[in-house]
Amino acid sequence: MKTKKKFRRFGLLDGILCVAAVLAIAAASCYFLAADSSAAARYTVAADDTATVSLAKASLTGTETEISSPEINRLLQQKLSASSSAVQQILMKPSGTANEVEFCVTARAKGHSWVVSGKGTLLAKSESDTVTAFVFSPEQIRLGKLPIPKNLFFSFLNQEQLPDGITAADGKLTFSASLVPASLSAFRVSEKAFVFRPKGPLNQLMDRIDDFAKKTPGEQDQAWNELKQQISEQAEKALAQGSDAFEKFKETIQEKYSSLDTDQIFSGVESGLKEASGKAQDYIDKNGKQIASAVQNFLDALRSSTSSQ
Repeated sequence: MKTKKKFRRFGLLDGILCVAAVLAIAAASCYFLAADSSAAARYTVAADDTATVSLAKASLTGTETEISSPEINRLLQQKLSASSSAVQQILMKPSGTANEVEFCVTARAKGHSWVVSGKGTLLAKSESDTVTAFVFSPEQIRLGKLPIPKNLFFSFLNQEQLPDGITAADGKLTFSASLVPASLSAFRVSEKAFVFRPKGPLNQLMDRIDDFAKKTPGEQDQAWNELKQQISEQAEKALAQGSDAFEKFKETIQEKYSSLDTDQIFSGVESGLKEASGKAQDYIDKNGKQIASAVQNFLDALRSSTSSQ
């Protein structure tokens, strides 16, 4: 006689165990997805510091220069190496759409290196024709291979753990322009590269003069010798742009500082400007000391003017 099989009823405990197993598998899957670090392999870092050299050359004329993503990544890595923050690496590259980049950030937390990647817009923030910061607004974010909400990503960011010059607020990351070794008048991201327009030497001179004019007499006394040295160095660079650029500089300061006798200050270099050969080195050799002296005379007059007010 055959005995009938009895099936055990699926009880509450069995249900709890199944749910626990499903949650454990899901948690393990999420962890392995989140811990995946393969995103960083899609980026490269330049072996040499060519970005600084390119920006320095572009600063001689104030012309646009393209910096590749490996060069940018090298520049960022140099800044991070000098920092004690939890951020170990920041990598970027153009996405193929203007002003949009792909990014990858590696940070140390809870004994593990986590990789956050995605894409977003990167724009310049400017004040008085000077780039002061780069503002990054992420649109897609992944922790490893796990998509995460934007607000969750920013809730994890601790300002104290971010490198100097980088801040997080209002769903954006802001990079100080001081991270770039050149004063910039413009910045954009093309489809293939990061495009910088450094300020030319004449604009840099104007910036230094403006800063000097804003100082108190006591502060001017402290800054005077250093400024003279900077002016001498910048004057030679300014000459590489030619006499037309210098005349434009003269007209600008005449407009901004109309109370000063700028004609008298610059009269000593007029003949040299008119006789310039047009070759940058010859031009510098013939007029460098004269223009450096003229700019210093201008600063002397400016200093006297602000001291008497």
